[in-house]
Amino acid sequence: MRKDLIPTMAEFNAMDSKEQIATLCAVHECSEKIRKIHREQYVNRRWNPHPPQRFIAWWAGDGPEHSYRNTGRAWDGVSAVVAFNCEAVREVYREAKSYGLTEDLGGDGERTHGGPVEAEPTNRALSPGRHDPLLPTASTPF
Repeated sequence: MRKDLIPTMAEFNAMDSKEQIATLCAVHECSEKIRKIHREQYVNRRWNPHPPQRFIAWWAGDGPEHSYRNTGRAWDGVSAVVAFNCEAVREVYREAKSYGLTEDLGGDGERTHGGPVEAEPTNRALSPGRHDPLLPTASTPF
C-alpha cells in the first residue's frame, strides 16, 4: 500500500469518480488488468473495491455484531469489501462513527492501542463468550 499517495478527504471528494478509483488503485498498487475491472465496478456499478482501512478495522472487530443488532441480518462470513458495499451496513458504520465507536481505529488500519488489524478467519461476533453464555452440558456441575 502506498500511503504517500493517500489524498485528504477534501481532495478525494473534489475528484470525479474516474479520478477517485484511479487514486484508490494507485494507493493499493493494483495491476493494470485489475484497475480496469475496478474502474468498471466503481464508475458504472457503484461498487467500491477498496473500502477505507478504518471500515476494515471496524468490520474485523465489532462491525458484524453491530450490524446484526441493527439490521436483524446475520453477517458472518461476509467480507469487508462486500459489507462496505451494502447500504444497511454502511448506515450502521456511519452511526458507529457518529458515536465515536471507530475512534480507536487508525485510518492506516491499526488500532491506536495495538498492531495492524488483520482479517479474522472466523467471525468473532459469533464466537463463544462474545455475547451469549455457554449452554450447560451433561458434564456441567450444578
